[in-house]
Amino acid sequence: MSDILKILKEPGQSASSKPGCRRKVRSYRGGLIAPLLAVVMMFLGFPGNGIAQSLEKGTTPFRLGALDIFPGFTVGVALDDNIFLTQRNEESDTILQYTPSIALNLPFAAASNASVRAVLEILDFNDNNSEDTEDPAIEGNLNLERIFGRFYSRTRGGWKDTTESASSEEESAIGARRGRTVTEASTAVGFGGYDDDMARLEIKGGYSGERFDRSVDKRLDEDIFQIGALGDYKISPKTAVRLEYVFERSDFVDRLATDQRDDSVSHTVRTGVVFSPGALVTGRATFGVEFREYDETITPTDTRDRDTSGF
Repeated sequence: MSDILKILKEPGQSASSKPGCRRKVRSYRGGLIAPLLAVVMMFLGFPGNGIAQSLEKGTTPFRLGALDIFPGFTVGVALDDNIFLTQRNEESDTILQYTPSIALNLPFAAASNASVRAVLEILDFNDNNSEDTEDPAIEGNLNLERIFGRFYSRTRGGWKDTTESASSEEESAIGARRGRTVTEASTAVGFGGYDDDMARLEIKGGYSGERFDRSVDKRLDEDIFQIGALGDYKISPKTAVRLEYVFERSDFVDRLATDQRDDSVSHTVRTGVVFSPGALVTGRATFGVEFREYDETITPTDTRDRDTSGF
């Protein structure tokens, strides 16, 4: 299920995703605006945790030598009460999402794997047919895991190349399609967390970079750096209390002098519980506080304090 939800949230999770209809739809699929009414009609397999679980249970749909092949298809339905994000004359619609995909996975060295996945995301608006889109994407991931007694290290690298459609209202300003590439890298080292361990400690760091193809969009290019730590303590065999801290720095690479997209740093603290009732089911419920500080000195035309905090 976690892989299904991840597919429904992708692509376009970055804060710099384009505004308008497409951004609204993507936001709702992250669970922020409209309820998700129906999710999966058929699910055969996707890269990530689903691949590892399928390999463990020997249920890989297709295999070609050492290569695992995972075809997939998801269907989603949503009601959006304001598809154009307007304050007046709001327009609602029912949106169907179809996402066929194909993934190739190469496992090696016990828990490590490399994978490539191609996706076509189709959005079908019931009333506003001019907003229908077909957005292709291809992504690759490399996951490396090593275990040394009670210590472990996990390193992940990934890239995603996609072309996203503009809404009818945006098309005159930004063009019909906008290409972008996302690159990610992260590593984590930790101690504990196994079945007979009461506690787990982990330190992690990561990088995410977003690059747009067209020169007119270069002001949206962004680098995000993160470093953090978390600790878990079991209160039952399947449940643990978690405390987590994350520091993040966001830098816009080619921003304009008058652009409101200021560089920023943020501090986030979360606490809550994590649980794993079954081999294929995990979850968490957390409460967090975030403080974000903006570098107002970059924008000479607007030096107001825009620092934010929230729960």
